[in-house]
Amino acid sequence: MTRGPAEPPPQRGQGSPEQLAFQARTSPDYTNSSARTFEIIAVGNDIVLRGPCPRCEHLMEMAHYLGQYVIKSIAPTVEAPASPAAPPSAATDSEPVVPSPAASTVYLLCTCAADHPGRPADEIGCGAYWDLVLQEA
Repeated sequence: MTRGPAEPPPQRGQGSPEQLAFQARTSPDYTNSSARTFEIIAVGNDIVLRGPCPRCEHLMEMAHYLGQYVIKSIAPTVEAPASPAAPPSAATDSEPVVPSPAASTVYLLCTCAADHPGRPADEIGCGAYWDLVLQEA
């Protein structure tokens, strides 16, 4: 699988996040960052994952239907997929998360409302996408 270079995280204090151009991309850092900073809000059989986008740092949220799962923590996957439909590639130096039967992988993409230059009219957010494994703690 051919992948582009990993994007360094945005640096705070070096310009406004609104100036970050739209670019569809992923990075294992996006998974690790959102695993630390996102909150889980239970709404019936759904959950809402809310937090700062790991690329543009704007507040975003995504809802997911999880059926009967009871989510107590977010565990990062080994690495984000090259595209939302692609499985993760080979493991890195990180310890892999072994999902239990009560785990679910969710795919996230930035849904912030900020203006990102170059964003196509039919897109939202800054273009960042990644995955998380949700499992019972």
